[in-house]
Amino acid sequence: MIAVLPLALLTVAAPDIAPNPRNRSAMDLAPDRATTEVAMRAEVVELVLHEDFAEVRAVFDMEHTGDESETLEVGFPTEARPLVKSVREGLGYGDILSGGGVIYAFSASVDGVKVEATRKEVDEDDPREVHRKWICWPMTFEPKQRCRVEVRYEVETKDDFFLMQRSPLRTRELIYVLKTGRGWHDTIGSARILLRAADGFGLDRVGPVDPAPTTKRKGEWEWLIEDFEPDEDIRVGYRVFQDSNHAVERLTAELAKQPDDAVRILELAENNEVLGNHAAAAAGYARIADWSQEKPGKPRYRRPRLVDIRLRNSSAAYLAARNFAAAGDLERAREPWARRAVDEIDELIQRTTNFIERYKDNPKVPLDDSRARLERARERRAEMARLIESGRED
Repeated sequence: MIAVLPLALLTVAAPDIAPNPRNRSAMDLAPDRATTEVAMRAEVVELVLHEDFAEVRAVFDMEHTGDESETLEVGFPTEARPLVKSVREGLGYGDILSGGGVIYAFSASVDGVKVEATRKEVDEDDPREVHRKWICWPMTFEPKQRCRVEVRYEVETKDDFFLMQRSPLRTRELIYVLKTGRGWHDTIGSARILLRAADGFGLDRVGPVDPAPTTKRKGEWEWLIEDFEPDEDIRVGYRVFQDSNHAVERLTAELAKQPDDAVRILELAENNEVLGNHAAAAAGYARIADWSQEKPGKPRYRRPRLVDIRLRNSSAAYLAARNFAAAGDLERAREPWARRAVDEIDELIQRTTNFIERYKDNPKVPLDDSRARLERARERRAEMARLIESGRED
């Protein structure tokens, strides 16, 4: 039961079961009431957070309210790949797919008897490539029959390309979607959703959460909803690192094993900057800025795409210059970093200006973010120009 709003910023999701799911449009997973007389009387969902994924166990109490037997297909999408509005190459405006959201380790049973589910692909001719993959199984309900459906699976919460998730603390997000409960007959009688954390990973790292839990207990949060038409999702944000000190400790240990991991180098620099360790932060940003250097025994190599995406509206040279200056190393702040930063920021300013000019008369393209980005770029260029000029005065 994944709900997707076209062109919305959504990331990974954990779904409920849905009736006849593959008969729905790939872009309309929360339709009007389906033509079934099977109702969901209650559901209990347990979510257990891990650093990069969540375990899900859901139990659904179903009842056939009709007077004739009914056979339908039950299932849900196995990959959450909604369209999102994004910025191409840091500037261009277009539609892209988010990553993450893959469901695995799946099992299902009805009244304790395991069912054999089939993975299927639909809407193969849909160029949007959203929610094509489903896992489904048939069920026959006799008049007035009640049964219990149980599903277990794991879902990724890591999506490195989701724009809202980038943070020095490695943020993650899980969405438990209730909206397609509208597909079952009548309202949902009750939903009890429990959130826990795996061993060594506390709920103190969770937030933001929307809506707020009904009850918070030590080691467990609970949402309790009764007799409702599902029209909202449970959104849970959380972070891998407790704080920046924890991040520096973990990242330092990880880099000792993988010293050329560019993403970890960037994360370590970001967290060192948060802690005021400006010399260490500057060294990390400088290494990222010089990533295309020659390496012993290797040809020139390109900076990983994920690093470029995380720096899409910034400049590694600027970050290096800013931190060298904050550490009191003004000579290195000016040369080469401030001078290189000016060149990179000038390029960003020109591309952003061209983009705004190109779409200024197109009401379908919002430009407020682009204008704000342009203003920040101009402020940073002025900052670097003042830094360079201060060297001449010395």
